[in-house]
Amino acid sequence: MLGTSSSTSVCSVVLNPQAHLSRVTHTFLPFQPAAYARKIVTSRRCRRPVTLSAAVARQHLHTAVRCRATSGNGAVKSFGVEPGTVSFILLAGGVGKRMGASIPKQYLELLGQPIAMYSLQTMASMPEIGEIVIVCDPSYRDLFRRYYEQLPVKPHLVFTEPGKERQDSVYNGFAASNPESVLVAIHDSARPLVTKADVRRCLHDGLEVGAAVLGVPVKPTIKEVDSERNVVKTLKRAALWEVQTPQVIRPALLKEGFELVLEKNLEVTDDVSIIEALGRPVRVTQGSYTNIKVTTPDDMSVAERFLSESELNLRVRSQEGDKTEVVEDDKPADQQKKPVSSTPKVEKGQTTAIVTGAISIIFGVLYLLLVQLLDSRGNQLLPPPPEAFGL
Repeated sequence: MLGTSSSTSVCSVVLNPQAHLSRVTHTFLPFQPAAYARKIVTSRRCRRPVTLSAAVARQHLHTAVRCRATSGNGAVKSFGVEPGTVSFILLAGGVGKRMGASIPKQYLELLGQPIAMYSLQTMASMPEIGEIVIVCDPSYRDLFRRYYEQLPVKPHLVFTEPGKERQDSVYNGFAASNPESVLVAIHDSARPLVTKADVRRCLHDGLEVGAAVLGVPVKPTIKEVDSERNVVKTLKRAALWEVQTPQVIRPALLKEGFELVLEKNLEVTDDVSIIEALGRPVRVTQGSYTNIKVTTPDDMSVAERFLSESELNLRVRSQEGDKTEVVEDDKPADQQKKPVSSTPKVEKGQTTAIVTGAISIIFGVLYLLLVQLLDSRGNQLLPPPPEAFGL
């Protein structure tokens, strides 16, 4: 019998094999409503949705909130991340030595507001985010609270202190997060230009694979050198990606990874490296080159230009009367609103009838005009004599 334990329960339902449907795997989460019990699934051959019957839903899915279709090779296709199931950890405890400023770089103003607040605003507007865990020095909590109170949507807010190293800060944030979250997303507060579209794709990949990280293909040629800067070899550029944040991980995997890090006293420079140490797969989700990390004064100038161009594009779209909301760009293509034409459609049969009627009216009017013309001359409209046809 299915329970409501905080651990993940899995139930397999085999549908009619003649319909060529794949096996359906259902994951149960205790903090979501049972309204998701009747979830649609997708067949392997046909893309038309098939709704589970009420009886099957009551028997197998009374606590289900997610449905995933698995192919024959075990690959999982997710239907998306449910609202409020992601814990977002915002790392804002760095000191920013390379910036050379009097305060940490994430609190420097970028076009009128601190850099870290851009990520706070972006993530708070995403329905998938159920809570935001801010890892920062206690002296900056009031700053975050001030901007948090101005948000139109306010996810649950949690604060915790940073650690000595990045991995220690991530551990503190993870320990303070909701243990019932489906995913944990870890983000550098010094990356203010991340987009919701990129984050959403990374969340989907993290849910499907277990761990995912935003990244972009490397553009320049990369060479490996020795201690005296002599070239050892030239790395294959096509296989190199520059990773960014957020980095998305399932909580159970992250917990297992931290246990390994503590056991073997490992040092990792990014979060998914913990999952790599377990020998588990990590997917790189293609992001955007504009998602830069602001670490130097030059980066500030670049970020200002990117941000200014982004705001200018939004203003231009608004002035042109574009009715499509910006959030539509974040949705998958099959979920975006389709433009509705204001011109009514006319069927082919209707067109033929309209043309025939118009021609009849024209000939009728011409006939009446001809009759009136002949009557005005005292003649009658008679058929021509047979001689006119050579008879």
